[in-house]
Amino acid sequence: HNMFYYDPIRDTDGNSMNRRFHLVNDHVARFDHSIPPEMRARSVGDPRGIVWREDGALLYMTGLGSHNIVTMDGEGNRAGNSGEPFTIEVGEGPTGIVLDAGRDRLYVLNRFEASISVVDTVTETQIDKVAFFDPTPAIIKRGRRHFYDTHATSGTGMVSCATCHVDGKTDRFGWNLGAPGGDMLPLHAEANHGGGLPDGDCRRAHER
Repeated sequence: HNMFYYDPIRDTDGNSMNRRFHLVNDHVARFDHSIPPEMRARSVGDPRGIVWREDGALLYMTGLGSHNIVTMDGEGNRAGNSGEPFTIEVGEGPTGIVLDAGRDRLYVLNRFEASISVVDTVTETQIDKVAFFDPTPAIIKRGRRHFYDTHATSGTGMVSCATCHVDGKTDRFGWNLGAPGGDMLPLHAEANHGGGLPDGDCRRAHER
């Protein structure tokens, strides 16, 4: 769900005429494991809310894991007034989004930091942020940054633990983690898949 969004095309009577799939992160190739940091800033992770301009020429999409909004035109291409990377930085965990076109304003619910961002759609910048009360325990708030943040935990800026474990739930995969009563195997460089730890460091980490 970080790669595509679905766009049903309808005629004037509301009948479906066609179906299109658009690359949301078109700067990331299918098998890319890492891209330069400046390109990661272009990524949207865990997209949640979408609002269209009334004329259908522009949409705004929130990224729960990337803490930003991306702007795209009616054809699914990055577009907007601010230029590359066509993103608007807001608070942590943006989800809901509302457009007030008459006042050139977007209002964005930042779920993780319990705030509302006010965005100027002309300059495409956040101009204000209003906090509200959130009873969520502090330990949960700290954990969210590791679980959801796609820019901090992904080489492409669009993947996190929450990509598979949506909203902290099960990924529904049957993982083979070995026999509980069997011997523990040491982590070595080959099993580390190029993570940079030599055998000695892996063994010491295992012994701990």
